[in-house]
Amino acid sequence: MPGTVVRPTRSPSSPPPGHRVAGTLVGRVIGDRYRLIAPIAEGLASSVFKAEHVRMGKALCIKVLRGPLARDPELAARFRTEARVVSRLSHPHTIGVFDFGELEGNEGFYLAMEYLHGENLFDVLRREGRLPESRAAAIGEQLLGALGEAHEAGIVHRDVKPANVMLLQPKNDADFVKLLDFGIAEIEGQGPGGGLGSPTYLSPEQARGAPPDARSDLYSLGVLLYEMVGGRPPFVAPHPMAVLSAHLHEEPAPLATLCPEVSPAFAAVVHRALGKRPEQRFESADAMRAALHAAGTHGEPTGTAPVEPPAEVTGELEIARRVDFPLEVAPERRDPRRALLPGVIAVAVALAVLFLAGRLHRAPTDVEEVEPNDAPPASAILVGYPGWRELARRNTLGEADQIRARIGPGDVDVFGVESHARGLAPDLVLLVPQRGLALELSAWSGEGFATLARGDAGQPVLARLPGEPSSSAPVLLRVTATGGAGAYRVVALGPGAASGDVVLDRLRGLEKEERVDDALLVAAGFAHLEPASPARGEVLRFAARLVETALPTKKGAGPGGPTP
Repeated sequence: MPGTVVRPTRSPSSPPPGHRVAGTLVGRVIGDRYRLIAPIAEGLASSVFKAEHVRMGKALCIKVLRGPLARDPELAARFRTEARVVSRLSHPHTIGVFDFGELEGNEGFYLAMEYLHGENLFDVLRREGRLPESRAAAIGEQLLGALGEAHEAGIVHRDVKPANVMLLQPKNDADFVKLLDFGIAEIEGQGPGGGLGSPTYLSPEQARGAPPDARSDLYSLGVLLYEMVGGRPPFVAPHPMAVLSAHLHEEPAPLATLCPEVSPAFAAVVHRALGKRPEQRFESADAMRAALHAAGTHGEPTGTAPVEPPAEVTGELEIARRVDFPLEVAPERRDPRRALLPGVIAVAVALAVLFLAGRLHRAPTDVEEVEPNDAPPASAILVGYPGWRELARRNTLGEADQIRARIGPGDVDVFGVESHARGLAPDLVLLVPQRGLALELSAWSGEGFATLARGDAGQPVLARLPGEPSSSAPVLLRVTATGGAGAYRVVALGPGAASGDVVLDRLRGLEKEERVDDALLVAAGFAHLEPASPARGEVLRFAARLVETALPTKKGAGPGGPTP
């Protein structure tokens, strides 16, 4: 969105600083038996550690899931159910899950898994660009074996992609494949920044927000096979919404145009897996595996499973294997102190009501602009930041607050963004003008206002705040009209759930006005700049539905229009 969004100060693919907790957990013993030795990877809702079973003295991998999973009873129940089923999957190409449980203090959950020595397929493709057809087919057959067992158990992976595939090479440089994050991907996606996998590998039904079945995984695997041999995924675009739209409406280029030497039989398998409708694809993972093997490419004999590589030694520790763990997961231990939690919570709530008198959990506001709201007179005693700050106090915004304002040529509106007592500080600001009104957004910087972003007539403006606001030092914003006159909304946004609700409400309003392009601009910008929002997945699904149902000629910003 050139000229509309200020670039984030950190990579959107990296978790926000507040989520980097892996280092603080090193050395901790969880479940009375797993000592966390070193972090391996960290995401928005989980961290992965190399760990030692303190009784067996063997190495394994611990995945810690935290955040909303620890607080949402429904998600917690689903996690236990999924983990119990996944722990019983035994296919040699599925990563072994040995144990699961709940962290003390209601902090989250953990999975105990086998420790793998190998290389991520994402890194392999980034280094090599493309793979020979025979190697891609061998990897595909092994993945389909893992998917077939899980599908029979009623589990849909929902996030088949290179980052979830590990390649081990125990001997003869032959890839031994392990599929990761089985059955937990969709639950983890309900946490911060989740709910929707990478747009590159989504099936059309996932893109439109429909519940996927096993054939959705086959589509994602078709994308993966296409990428391994073709050197790129079937749909590539700079805008995630354009990728979602392509999954829904466009046919991929023939694989032979990217790789002329590909065999017609292999290409036919890939393109059948990429059918837009589930019924156009293979009926099962086993059927697709048989077709891939019949294509004459290198792979294991159909219907036989390879022998799992032997346990290796990671320096001082032998790797734990499934045989080290009982088939039945032990009953969950319950901390007797948890029986006191309901009473403690009740007391805390009563104290909050009695002594804080509504200061906590302040509800987001949606109010009219308070005038006068323009520049202080040149002769005013209060000048510079103090003068503008006093003016801005008439119109302050906390996380998820909205102000409805009007502006015209020569007018200036000033707002103060603060951190309210109810929780998270805002880090974004959104302007939604009516059609025909073009706005410019500036923020106080040093000795004056500096432009953050500007939009065309009717175009929403979304920008990151230049600093973290507080009640004592609010971020001062100035809005000017660069074209037209009329009404607009200014909204302060952050990573909290309330901000996600506000964004969804704004998207519905834009949809009602048939401003599809403007809604997609807001959705893509919010998902990009707030990767930790619990509403990110729902925002992207809403946008995908707009892409699918939009009129042939989308109506975006234009002259005139109602008040937003």
